[in-house]
Amino acid sequence: MKIGYDREKSESYGEKYGAVILAAGLSSRMKAFKPLLPVAGSTAVEGLIESARAAGISDITVVSGHNREELEAVLKTADVNIAYNPDYETGMLSSIKTGLRAASASGKEGYLLMPVDCPLISVRVMREIMGQEVGQGVGGGVWRGA
Repeated sequence: MKIGYDREKSESYGEKYGAVILAAGLSSRMKAFKPLLPVAGSTAVEGLIESARAAGISDITVVSGHNREELEAVLKTADVNIAYNPDYETGMLSSIKTGLRAASASGKEGYLLMPVDCPLISVRVMREIMGQEVGQGVGGGVWRGA
């Protein structure tokens, strides 16, 4: 999939923002492992990584959990940070905490939280979110005072 974007503007977003891709869940309703399902010529997780990069984000953390070995084998060549959530069975909030804890070492101003089961988030939408300030249609979450 070929994605066009404004490199100069997108690179400035990458200085401020990182991405956390939530891919640790059980996929219990789907009955198939969602991160590795085929979507638009690649897997769901690879598509999200490609879109985040096209939007200018270079600091990408993928949270693994269920089927960890299978997912991490695919991610070996993806040049992403991997954060394992041992508590993935307790739900998405534990993966959000795991991902933000791991990603926060990069010191970015914010992070796009991207569930792997929404693999068609467009580059345009990511850039629009990053181009907004908190309070102008974009929510800002706080966890443990930060």
